[in-house]
Amino acid sequence: MGKVINKDKLLESVKKLNLSESDYEKIVGEKCPSIELDDYKNYKIQELKTACNAEILGGFYSNANGEYKHYGLSYEDQINLEGIKNNLAMNIIAEATYYASGEECKPYIKEQFLQLYNEAMSFKTERITTCKLLVNQVKEMNSVDLIKSITWEEVEWNE
Repeated sequence: MGKVINKDKLLESVKKLNLSESDYEKIVGEKCPSIELDDYKNYKIQELKTACNAEILGGFYSNANGEYKHYGLSYEDQINLEGIKNNLAMNIIAEATYYASGEECKPYIKEQFLQLYNEAMSFKTERITTCKLLVNQVKEMNSVDLIKSITWEEVEWNE
């Protein structure tokens, strides 16, 4: 018994630009159904947003406490950074205790922690802004080849 070909999954791969229409036709043995340009755009936009979010959640590097270390930016980390920054800003606390990835908590004077917070927010904002710019470019594109050419991995960051 031969392999069962799932045409719907193959068509999704074409929409996601992982499979060409001609490859679809070779595999299935029939013409690829017409795919609207907006379908390609929507998949590319989702791909860009997913990659952006993954990069943000992957964290950033900082030397705010004198050593160049990685800091997580999970949703919980972002909430913690914001809360500590607010407590420092309102003088509820005079210094902070925080941690680099995989390390124990260490004390940070106010200026060190605010530097760490600012670097985290700059990292996050730069990614979000870049994602929005790329999404807007994709929305304006008129060809699949142009849409294919936009990738998150090609972005060069100011680190």
